[in-house]
Amino acid sequence: MGSVVRIGEDGSVTEVASTYAFEAANNPDPNILDSHPYGLTAGPDGMLYVADAGANTVLRINPASGDTTLVALMPGVPGPLPNPNRGGAMEMDPVPTAVAFDAAGNPLVTLLPGFPFVPGSSKIVSVSADGALSDFATDLTMTTDMQRAPDGRLYAVQMAVFTDQGPTPNTGRLVRIGDDGSVTEVLTDLSFPTAVAIAANGDVYLTVNGAGGPGGGVIKFAGVANQ
Repeated sequence: MGSVVRIGEDGSVTEVASTYAFEAANNPDPNILDSHPYGLTAGPDGMLYVADAGANTVLRINPASGDTTLVALMPGVPGPLPNPNRGGAMEMDPVPTAVAFDAAGNPLVTLLPGFPFVPGSSKIVSVSADGALSDFATDLTMTTDMQRAPDGRLYAVQMAVFTDQGPTPNTGRLVRIGDDGSVTEVLTDLSFPTAVAIAANGDVYLTVNGAGGPGGGVIKFAGVANQ
């Protein structure tokens, strides 16, 4: 049922493209047939870019025609356990969650990755024009979203630290990613944050308890992106 839709000013809903239909027809990652269009952003070329967390792909969608093309397939991430979804390989599912762009217009993609959610295994990868992947920022943990502030600086959300007891409360973070891939903590001790939006005045809005905790909501942190 995965799809990208357009919401009209009158609240009408129109399907632009079905990510599940693309997955069913192409299945770029043959390990699993699944579509979970988790992250959506508009690119500098006017196209829509989708991080499909289920299909392990990044897709480009023409918002006018719905034409859908593959930008990149994310490979498995080395892990400590054999993964039945990947033929028993010692890999975690990459689970792309968000897309942003560098100064040259190349996509940057956050990887969660999947079970057992090893701390430090999450990262941001850069996708070149020919689809080649390279690490941009590493040693992250359960990264779920990413956005540029109006001043151009890049921020990313880390949901939680996962242990053998499950996700640990109040271990979420908002971090700033430098142009060199460096990571700086901005907000800590967050309760399962999952998404970020940054206003023109630098106010940061975070969804909390989006997964792993009760009482989901949105919290504003005034002027944080101006610091």
